[in-house]
Amino acid sequence: MKGKNQKEEIITASLDLFRKNGYTPTSMSEIAKTCKLLKGSVYHYFESKEAILDEVLLRVENYFENEIFDTKGKEPASAIIQTNEKILKYFLNHPDGCIFANVSLEAKSLHKSAEKKIRFFFERWTEVYYSNLKFLFSKKKAEQMSQDYVSRIQGSLLMRKIHLKDSILKQTIRLIKEELKNT
Repeated sequence: MKGKNQKEEIITASLDLFRKNGYTPTSMSEIAKTCKLLKGSVYHYFESKEAILDEVLLRVENYFENEIFDTKGKEPASAIIQTNEKILKYFLNHPDGCIFANVSLEAKSLHKSAEKKIRFFFERWTEVYYSNLKFLFSKKKAEQMSQDYVSRIQGSLLMRKIHLKDSILKQTIRLIKEELKNT
C-alpha cells in the first residue's frame, strides 16, 4: 500500500500494539514489522513514535465522538443507555481495553499532547453523561454519577482484561441501565 493507505495501516497497527503491549514497550521496529515495512519507512509518514500516538488517540477520540458520544435529540436516560450499549459493543470487539486508560498508566513516559488528549477524552466522556443526567438529578448528583459511570466502566474493562470475562463489562452496563430505568 502507498501513501494515505500506508499511513492508515501504521496507525491501525500502532493502535493494536499500544492497546495490547503499552506505549513504552512498543518499538518503532515492532510497528514497522507488523506493517511489513522497514523501520525507516515508518519515519517517512511519522517523525516519531509520539506523533504516531497522537494520531492513534485522535482516531479513537474521533470515533467515540462521532459514533458513541452523540446523544443529541434523545431522552436523557435513553441517551445514556444507548451510549453504554455502543460502548459495550466497541469494547467487546476490543478485548485489550481502552487505549486512553492503558496508555495513561505510562504517564511518566508520555509527551504533553498525549497527556492532554487523554485528559480531554475522559472529560468528554464524563460530560456526555453529565449533559444527560443534569435533567434527571441535581447538578451535584449528576456530576458524581457521571464520574462514577466512567470509573465503573473503566474498572470493569480492567477486571475483564484480568479475568478474561465479558460478563464483567456486561454486568456493569446492565446495572447502570437498571439504575437509570428506576429514575
